[in-house]
Amino acid sequence: MRYLHMRRQKPIHAGWRSRGMIFACAWVLMSFFLSAYLVGFPEGGLISTLHLSLLSSVFHFLGLLLLPTPGRRATLAIDQWVKQSIGSEHGFKDWIQKFSNMTDGEVQRGRWIERIFHPIPALQNRLHHYRSTHLN
Repeated sequence: MRYLHMRRQKPIHAGWRSRGMIFACAWVLMSFFLSAYLVGFPEGGLISTLHLSLLSSVFHFLGLLLLPTPGRRATLAIDQWVKQSIGSEHGFKDWIQKFSNMTDGEVQRGRWIERIFHPIPALQNRLHHYRSTHLN
């Protein structure tokens, strides 16, 4: 339980959560303003408003595809930090198994499913990352 609390506090105290929220909000605002600029809003009337809505939705959808990548990287970085805090390989594997069961419980996902829909890597991918960094 102590490591769970540490894991939740690390991104907040390190500023990772704030930077992520600022980046996500900036993405939404910039996609809206870029869409408005591209369609010539507010001069075009109803058609311009519909084009604004459509183009803004496209940019927001692209954000859904791109924004989980920094979240996955942050999850793996936090796992690395927890691994160093725990100190033992067995303790880390036990902790990551329990944490995975608490969050989503999926042991494995398809590569594209995880890349598009899940900002937190599946258990097998997190353990694979641990093994690859543990060997170095």
